[in-house]
Amino acid sequence: MKKQEDIKREYLKLLPVQIIGILVSATNALIDSVITGRYIGSEALGAIGLFAPVISAVGFFMILITGFEILCSNAMGKKDSKEASALFSTCIFMAALLCILSTAICILFRAPLSQLLGADESSKQLLMDYISGYSLGFVGDVLCAIFMIFLPLNDDTKKSYFGLVAMISSNIILDLVNVLVLDMGTFGMGLASSVSYLLSAAIMLPGFTKSGRLLKLGFKNLKFKDMPEAIRLGSPNLMFTLGTVVKAYVFNRVLVSSFGIPAIATANVQGTLCSFLGAIPQGCAGAFLFIGSMYYGSKDKKSFIQGFSFAMKIGAALSVTAAAVLMIFSGMIASFYFDFNEEAYIMTRDMLLVFPSFLIFNTALNLLLKVYQSQGKITLVNVFSIAENLMIAGLAVVLIKVIGINGAWIAFPLTELLCILLVCADIVFNGKKGEEPVREWISVKG
Repeated sequence: MKKQEDIKREYLKLLPVQIIGILVSATNALIDSVITGRYIGSEALGAIGLFAPVISAVGFFMILITGFEILCSNAMGKKDSKEASALFSTCIFMAALLCILSTAICILFRAPLSQLLGADESSKQLLMDYISGYSLGFVGDVLCAIFMIFLPLNDDTKKSYFGLVAMISSNIILDLVNVLVLDMGTFGMGLASSVSYLLSAAIMLPGFTKSGRLLKLGFKNLKFKDMPEAIRLGSPNLMFTLGTVVKAYVFNRVLVSSFGIPAIATANVQGTLCSFLGAIPQGCAGAFLFIGSMYYGSKDKKSFIQGFSFAMKIGAALSVTAAAVLMIFSGMIASFYFDFNEEAYIMTRDMLLVFPSFLIFNTALNLLLKVYQSQGKITLVNVFSIAENLMIAGLAVVLIKVIGINGAWIAFPLTELLCILLVCADIVFNGKKGEEPVREWISVKG
């Protein structure tokens, strides 16, 4: 068993990289939306918002990333660095291959894809241009996500930060140059994001190629036979992404038919802020999944419980603070995107008064589900991973008809609260079953 201070140190070593990695990736979308809204127009911002389901669909690759992350953690818990490196390399190979295929599909079929996503004649070309630019960076985006997870294990966290700084700065510079100087419109916005992802991945890559590293990239001993197990362990991400894609598609269809393009522009702001501040629940849960998988692999129950308790406390403090800031400065934040006299400004300001409590409940739910996932108990996680997003979409459709557009934003925290109650019910009634009962591995008093 590890000392409590060592557990906290391990968690806090992983947490900043997990959160910053998600923040920076989401920052590209945030920067794109602000610059697009200000310098190209709300119609272009709405068109880019229609691409949200496809960007979410790239998250399908997280099924492999998370599955191999758990397998790598278990191997490292057993002090088998050779096995961990082979699993890591397999993850890189498969993720890169799938990203390249996805890029080709998006570019070749961008016209029918734009129609499928709901673009009208005025926004179709804007969306097609954005697809052409943004999809080129799929591989860089996904590789950055993988590298950010594993670089701390090679004691090369600085390389992560260098890559992230390069990503943000290059994206801002290229956005402004492409739009204001070269007049490249939405294609320029998407291209800037792609270049920034690829540059960041290139900076991080050497952290896995030098000798003497705990995890070293190599393609001679790829572990394809472990793919089914990685897919099984990562399947909650598949379910979550599937639900996210359906939710985004339903959301866009309902909002554009009921309230027009300004509502889609507002949904784009909500989506980018959700991705940005979603770094808190995702980062807290991701850091716990890593250490939790190691503790579970070594059957260190007390360290697992203490790690979970500490993660819950840190997550609560961060999410409450973020929610309060969004609500207090709702008007100021809305003004970054739109002029005061625009309809989208009012919608966005009101959204920021309603939506942010979602972060608090989502942090708790994510950590509870990671307890199950780190132990290989996937069924419940799969159910909630897809049901959560479908419930948000369903409640939004109903509440929009009852109370108007704000019903769409109320659906988020309401769904999270319902899901937490259902998970707690499962812990109470089913948590004593199996060889390693869930209830014996979970506590907030550790």
